[in-house]
Amino acid sequence: MDVRTYYKNAARISFIVGIVLMGIVGVYAVSSIWFGLDWLLLIEMGSVSLVLIAISFIQRNRYNNVTVENQAPNLEDELLLTRDHFICKYLPSPNMKISLFQSDGHAIGEIRDAKKQWWKWMIPGSFFAFLPIKYELVDQKQNVVGKYVKKAGLKAKVDILNKSGEKIGMYEEPLVQTMKQKKGRIIDQNGVEILWVEQMGMVQGARIKNEGGAEQARIQCGWMPRDYSNKFKELNLPIVTISDEMSNEERIMAFAIFLTLLSYWRN
Repeated sequence: MDVRTYYKNAARISFIVGIVLMGIVGVYAVSSIWFGLDWLLLIEMGSVSLVLIAISFIQRNRYNNVTVENQAPNLEDELLLTRDHFICKYLPSPNMKISLFQSDGHAIGEIRDAKKQWWKWMIPGSFFAFLPIKYELVDQKQNVVGKYVKKAGLKAKVDILNKSGEKIGMYEEPLVQTMKQKKGRIIDQNGVEILWVEQMGMVQGARIKNEGGAEQARIQCGWMPRDYSNKFKELNLPIVTISDEMSNEERIMAFAIFLTLLSYWRN
């Protein structure tokens, strides 16, 4: 997939959901005439429907105005784990699905819910912060690279598994710090703390540091490198930068931090 396909899919999903919601609004409006239902709710639903339809036209316009070379990236195994920079884009869906793109506009992988569930359309997104959810990290060929099991509750705690399903570590945040700002740590399968998360001060982002205090990775919103700006038209997209010193296993563990933060920012 490339970014043009992303814009096309995002436009289609937003339009379909907007039209379906508009139909519900119509049925609700007729019912309101006969049964005296809440007109404020009707106005709110109609407003959301119009916003979604407007977003679909914006995404369609982006699809028409972005060009991507036909040549796809090299389909070597686990290309995702060899890239030091990529951009994250949410697909409109209550199920977590974040496409990861390199600067030429081609996707190199995605973070997604391991199981798609229709009922998630029916609850507010903020509830997902407290629910147990399983995620997958997949490469550009849809092969699973890593698995993540988020525990239920206020305290952020994620078990990290490799593609074979073997636990290789855990990410957790202290409860008090979770409610103020996002700080946490990665613990390997031996119980040793190997990576620490430090929230950036005035910008939306976080740094991942090793035991010596050296920055190993970061995820940050609010800036767009020039080589990405020709393909990606939205402002404030999350950009991930990873040091080439990190091993593949450490990169898989770092994605537990990325998906946790992306889930917070999305909701």
